[in-house]
This record gives sequence, C-alpha cells and structure tokens, in this order.
Amino acid sequence: GRAADGAASGPAALRAGCWLMFGKFSTWLGGGDESPASPGDDHRFDEQQLREISLEYEESVLESATHNFSTSRRLGSGNYGAVYRGTLPDGHDVAIKVIEINEDDDGAHGFADEVRVLSKFRHPNLVTLMGWGIGSTGGDGKSKRFLVYELLTGGDVNQRLLQCRGDGGRPFLWTERLWVALDAACGLAHMHNSTPKAFHRDIKSPNILLDRSGTAKMADFGLSGIAKTKETLNMTCDQVAGTPGYACPHYIKSGKVTEESEVYSLGMVMLELLMNSMPACLGQGGGIIYPIFQVVQPTTPGALDRAIKAVDLKAAWPPALARELAQFALKCSDMRMDVRPNFTEVGRQIRQMCEQYCQGQRCLPSTDPQLGAVKAAALAAGPPSHALSYGQGAAAGATPT
Repeated sequence: GRAADGAASGPAALRAGCWLMFGKFSTWLGGGDESPASPGDDHRFDEQQLREISLEYEESVLESATHNFSTSRRLGSGNYGAVYRGTLPDGHDVAIKVIEINEDDDGAHGFADEVRVLSKFRHPNLVTLMGWGIGSTGGDGKSKRFLVYELLTGGDVNQRLLQCRGDGGRPFLWTERLWVALDAACGLAHMHNSTPKAFHRDIKSPNILLDRSGTAKMADFGLSGIAKTKETLNMTCDQVAGTPGYACPHYIKSGKVTEESEVYSLGMVMLELLMNSMPACLGQGGGIIYPIFQVVQPTTPGALDRAIKAVDLKAAWPPALARELAQFALKCSDMRMDVRPNFTEVGRQIRQMCEQYCQGQRCLPSTDPQLGAVKAAALAAGPPSHALSYGQGAAAGATPT
C-alpha cells in the first residue's frame, strides 16, 4: 500500500579491481558489463511488484520528515547517495536513504533488490526496512529513490572500532565485540538457511549497524541476491562486487558467490574485531594495503600466534578467548573453501564462546550510563595484566607481494 501524506589468493586477487570511495563507504567492483544476479527473473524495476511486498511513502512525507533533507539531518553518505534522520507523522524516528540514479544504471537494480530482500527476510539481526519511495527527476536527468529503515543510533561497527583507537578513545570492549560477531552470524545464517537462500555479497564492518543496546544488525543489501530455486546453493554474478580485504578470493576469481565465500568475509570481520585493524585500506600512495594479511600472513605457518600477538589491548580480551576466536576466524577465512564452516556452525561456535566467557549475558554498550563508575574505573586502570602478553596490536604495512 501507499503511505498517506501526514583464488589467486589473498591481496593479489584484489588488485585487478578498482577502489571506489564515496563518503565513508567503499565498494570494490571487478570486471563485467552487466549487473549482478538478482532476486527474480530479471532486473526490471517493477513498482507494482514492490507495492505488493512493502509500504510506499510519498516523497512529500519524507521531505517533511527530514526538514526537506536538511544537511543537519544527514547521517552519512553511501555509494549512491546520502542517509538522513527523519521523523514520520506517527512520531517514529527513521533513517532514510536517498539514492540518485539513472533508470538504466545499477542503482535502480540495487534499490529494487534491497526492497525485495529485506521484505522477504525478517530477523532481529537484519536491519528492518519500513518502506520505500520514488521521487522526482532532477534537471540532470537523475531520479530519486528512497529506502526507509528503522533508525539504529549506535553507529556501525567500523565507526566503533575507529572511535576506540588512541588515548581517551570511546571503549569497545571484548564482550561487545564478541556479541557483534554472534549477531552478524545469526542474521546471515537466517538468510542462508531460508528457502531459497539469499546472499549478502558485501559483508564488512561498515555494513553492521548497532542499536542503542548494542545489538548488531546486517545492513546495506543493495548488492544482495536471492537464489532462483530452493535447490540452488550458489549464485554466479556477471559483475563481481564486494570490498577489498573482505571479499573471498575464490569469489573474485570465479564470480560465484557461495555460503563459503560469505563465511570468509565474516571471518575477516572477526579478525578485525579481534585486532582492530582493517582487512584493507588505501595507502599514502593511493594503492591498497592489507594490514591484517600482512601481519597475520594466514597462508604461512604460525598465523595463529601472529594473530594472538596482534590482539587489540584496548578490548581487554581474555587470553583463552582471544586464542579460540582467532583460531576460528582463521578457519572461516581459510583459503581452502572446504575447511570453512557454514553459518549455522559459525553461530553455534560463537554462541558457545558467549556462554562460556560471558555466561550468555550481553554487556551493556560502553557508553551506556547504566554502566556506572565500576566499569569506568576499570577502564581507567587499563586492560588486565593477563592481556599484556598479546603484543602491541597490528600496524598497517605495505601490500604483501
């Protein structure tokens, strides 16, 4: 209805792509002239089909909700446009993504795909899509599309990791990071255990959002796709898409996305949570560097020990947990696809860690006032002495050759 007004392995496999950056988000696009495989028989944008599966909002409602898309309401920028905080006529606060596209470009396909995927797959660890809208066409020939989501005020995981670096940074403790890994695994397991299954295709820390209680939710499904039949276990894409450092080398080489290739990406996120070092970033000369790969060297003996030495001290990881999580993350991101577990197993293993080390209880976010002076005093004292054997964390280095 309409809302009323009111394996080339490691880094070498990534160098052939191009690094596109817009605002705080980044996406790697490889070769190919056509759009990725999509949930449906083709990519035609069908407004009536979307109306049957999700609520449509009038442009005027969304303009009013955001004070005419005021810059003071802007939350950030993405690949195709900006995201704004808005308040709907019923008082609900929402996040509104504004996408400016040409009708024949990938933005139109990604918009429709995201509506289809998020309307079909509902889960506590997948961001909730509340509706969509179509806007006017500007003088430059570009038209606007709107995606209306639940508002998550905790930022994204990449932001949280950046905020806790340096002296006096905002804390992001091991308990919170471990639950982020579990939440992400649960959301992705739901997608892959559904019939037919869905593929996210861009799993990375900036695409994991947090609510105020610290619950993590997978977001940004513009590159996602649904398998065409219930028997389909993989999806071949005409255009490879993903992000350097996170994208599975086998997927980059073959264009075939599988559950194993998605598990690889989550494995890299787990290493990022453990080390607070990005899988890939731009170097001073404009080239891509791979901090985690360079430090851990996962394809050579001793990778586990190197990962342990690079653990982020500010998170105060218990040594036994750090070793267990590092070993499991390396298994998930192993270059041998048959070694990697499926998402059900990933969720089961991380849940066991939560039960063993957190007694199954979530820790409140580090900025929650309910934490009181006890945690503040502990943080001021620094990490416990048993964490000091981990080393001084990972440092970015030159791209391995």
